[in-house]
Amino acid sequence: SSGINAEYGGDVGAFRKSLWLEHLGEWCEEYENPGSIECMRKVNEVARANWEKYVADEMDEPMVGHLVSYPITVEQDGTVRPLEGFENFPDTEAAVLGGKSAMLVEKLTT
Repeated sequence: SSGINAEYGGDVGAFRKSLWLEHLGEWCEEYENPGSIECMRKVNEVARANWEKYVADEMDEPMVGHLVSYPITVEQDGTVRPLEGFENFPDTEAAVLGGKSAMLVEKLTT
């Protein structure tokens, strides 16, 4: 089917669909119900595959869209850590987990 079902229709549905097409590069059946576990799994699958392509030494095939997973892992106890080997974003010195700011209150930066 094309588009978003009636629950997610109208202008909001059309806007959501255009954003997803832009960021995900394709429209899949799983996106028909944005609140479903199937949709979440598909978005995560595309984002993870794009991350793997982004950090590869050579990109054998292009990314699908431009959404990538944030390079973190969340432990069972809620501890957030950068992916192993990615304490900083590729090609930068910017820390994945960020840091405290002298300018912003802690609630905004932690």
